[in-house]
Amino acid sequence: MKVYKLELEVETPLVITEDQTTNVLRNSVSYISGSAVRGSLLTYLYNEKKKNIDQEINDPKLVFHPAYLIIGEEITRPAHPLIFSCKLCTEDSIFTELSKEIIISRNVSKAIPTKCPKGHLFATKSKGGELIIERKGTNKKIFKSVKLDNYYTSIDSIGINRKLGSVEVGMIYSYVALSPKTKFMSLIFDQDERLSELDVDREFMLYIGRGASRGLGHVRAKLNEDSKFIDNEINRIKAAIENLDRIVILRALSPVFHVEIKNDLNGNACLCSNPTLATQSMSNGLSEYPLVEDKNYLLTGMSKVSGFSTISNIPKVSLEGAKPGSLFFYKSSYDLDYEKLVYNELSGFGQFSYSGFNILEVYEL
Repeated sequence: MKVYKLELEVETPLVITEDQTTNVLRNSVSYISGSAVRGSLLTYLYNEKKKNIDQEINDPKLVFHPAYLIIGEEITRPAHPLIFSCKLCTEDSIFTELSKEIIISRNVSKAIPTKCPKGHLFATKSKGGELIIERKGTNKKIFKSVKLDNYYTSIDSIGINRKLGSVEVGMIYSYVALSPKTKFMSLIFDQDERLSELDVDREFMLYIGRGASRGLGHVRAKLNEDSKFIDNEINRIKAAIENLDRIVILRALSPVFHVEIKNDLNGNACLCSNPTLATQSMSNGLSEYPLVEDKNYLLTGMSKVSGFSTISNIPKVSLEGAKPGSLFFYKSSYDLDYEKLVYNELSGFGQFSYSGFNILEVYEL
């Protein structure tokens, strides 16, 4: 098993859109999904390196984590639902009242402020799901907001009719894209040393998002093994869990959902999804810790996950899951296997992790 850090640097404007309704395409995501990174890397191996990737497609061993924006040397993260900002403060005012005492007492209402630290009443709003930078302070974390609009550029594209040599009707596009030099960081968990087998270079070009054939979405990738990641992560999560009296907080870095087969009103079997984690996929020694009523999670919202079949030419089933930034709470036993918990972080918690979903990390207060 090996862990790699994958640094991505945008070389030409990058556009990743969830939906397109007009000829204006705007980058609509705050991170690059693990599935997008996986697809672009396998395409590179097949087209550029002429590698046989059938084994990885049929028996996947590579888990791609979502790539989050790098600012300076700091990696951004999605804010959880109990991080707030003030609408009236002129300066960047981001804070949270979530604490060990609130989690142990399960009195979450105390973590919902009526005023900001500067005293502005009823002017706070949740930053849940938005990009932030977290720094360790003397007594508690310090937060800084990230405005993705600062990294956008606007370009136009015109389709030309090759026969007439004129503008093609309906083929004038405007793109609001991430600017060149924007950087992202992702992790790749290689469970079977497959990257070595596929002879992946340490630096290569990927094509991600919309308009790659028009010169958009060219992203330079740098791959470096992090041989100390697992040991460092074991020490980090052990300290975080012991500091919380053996309560484990998991923060979603990707959409999170658990899928079950149930019968509908007509008795027909159908797929149902909900924003939970499959308990059988959890590390031994963890049990759900209900925080609000009977639920062990706080959500930043719900997102739909769906695909499109190029074979049948119809949409695939749509599933609903918790948005990135959502928190999940568990109680650990004293014989918790920290190494297995790190393995869960790297490999994903349950279903569809090879598609970039159900990726979570242990959160430190």
